[in-house]
Amino acid sequence: MAKINKRRKKIFDMLKEHQTGLSGEFMSQQLGVSSRTIRSDIKALQEYLVEYDIRIISSPNKGYRFNKFEQLDTAEQNLFQEGVSNLETAKQRINYILYRLLENTFKDIVITQNDLAEEMYISLSTLKMHLNEVKDILQKYDLKVTQYKTKGIKVIGEEVKIRYCIVDMINTCSTEKFFQKILANVDIKLLDKIIKETLSYKKIQLADRSKEKFCLHIAIGMQRSSYNKFVSYPSSIANKIENTFEYNVAKELIDNILKKMNIDIACSEVYYIAQCLLASKKLTDISESMDKKHVKKLVNIILKEIHEKLSIDFTNDEYLIDGLTLHLNIALTRIQFQMNIRNELLETIKNDYPLAFQMGVIAGKIVEQYDNIKINENE
Repeated sequence: MAKINKRRKKIFDMLKEHQTGLSGEFMSQQLGVSSRTIRSDIKALQEYLVEYDIRIISSPNKGYRFNKFEQLDTAEQNLFQEGVSNLETAKQRINYILYRLLENTFKDIVITQNDLAEEMYISLSTLKMHLNEVKDILQKYDLKVTQYKTKGIKVIGEEVKIRYCIVDMINTCSTEKFFQKILANVDIKLLDKIIKETLSYKKIQLADRSKEKFCLHIAIGMQRSSYNKFVSYPSSIANKIENTFEYNVAKELIDNILKKMNIDIACSEVYYIAQCLLASKKLTDISESMDKKHVKKLVNIILKEIHEKLSIDFTNDEYLIDGLTLHLNIALTRIQFQMNIRNELLETIKNDYPLAFQMGVIAGKIVEQYDNIKINENE
């Protein structure tokens, strides 16, 4: 079905205002397009108005007009007033572009920049400016906006990172419509109940916020897998996940979802659910997946390095050592299973606690050196 762009909205408004009819020639002059374009737009509008039992009829003397007006207000509200025309701030427009592109990843849909600009009622130059900022946001997830042949733009990247991005967008922005649209086929309340019951049975405690995010990850995974969008794991990572307690919990969760929701989730989603559960667990609940002696040795090396470089001595602080060992154990577990986190306090820490952040950088470099892994700023 064709897009309802800004010009077609104007045609709708003109026909609504002139109930006796308007000629195609008059509308083409007012809108600065050809009569052929007007005919094409009228046809596109008609496709949307069918469900409201409204037809655009034409006659030689009166031109184009609506056959009835009773349902026009309802049609207008549903078709044109979905918030797109109320994108007043740059942030709202940037978020809308993000949602639109991420929504399109479910069905591999592309959209031209012209169509997107018209849909948002902004100029092409404004869209291009916002698109640069969208690209910067997506780059944090190793995602890219790419031109697909001559058909339009779309987001590409690893499936797991697309999922992380979608979850973060829902958690950090006003995304009620976006959330409802992409998860229209998932009963979130029932899914949340199943998760709570399963975790309780398995004696796993999650903070409320972590539980909500975990539920969201599963819901998005269910929806994306229904479009054959799966996360692939190399055998080395898959084997590690299979040896965790969380993997067994994930299998039970999938069994319960099948029994109570009648949704048969792909087996590959077990790894993703286990991975998300590992990332969601509280500090005191995380499985002992790393070598404690190795982690404690890293902590001692980190504190000695901080002492040498910054002349601050924490080497005898057993309480700090135990806390850092536990924290680093969890961080290394996340990295081992390729789980990204988004630290909402990152900029605050950088600005308000620069010394502490500098210590974190020193620690990260040591871990990279000894364990041959990459530590990002969020960690």
